[in-house]
Amino acid sequence: TSSANFYIFAYQGVGLETEATNGQVTAGITSSRTLNWVHEYGAGNNVTYTPPVTLNIGKPYHVVFTKNSVSKNISCYINGRFVGSGVYTNEPTGGTNCVGRIGSSSNSSSAGTVIIGPVALYDKVLSQAEIWEHAVAAKLN
Repeated sequence: TSSANFYIFAYQGVGLETEATNGQVTAGITSSRTLNWVHEYGAGNNVTYTPPVTLNIGKPYHVVFTKNSVSKNISCYINGRFVGSGVYTNEPTGGTNCVGRIGSSSNSSSAGTVIIGPVALYDKVLSQAEIWEHAVAAKLN
């Protein structure tokens, strides 16, 4: 469900999926060097959010996506700074037989050599201060 060539994170169906054998939730970098968030709701219906920023080749980034199910908002931060958000209507569905992956989709698609540093997943929406602290610790702010 994503046009990303490099997956930062994928919650991917791997067979016998009730919706489809593809991405239920993905975050990635497209071939045009933009970030991309996609989640599927229902059979083949997607929410896509692309923050208004283009990444430079060879430069390290601290990337954070947050998804707030209460306000139905997806936000993106780069190097501790807020770069944009999008509103959605439908939550992701399906995912009864999925695998979470860091740095790849189920077919390990990748856009050349990409290095992923420390990865953190949270079951809460991080505050701006917490995101900033992570970027400071990564020395990318």
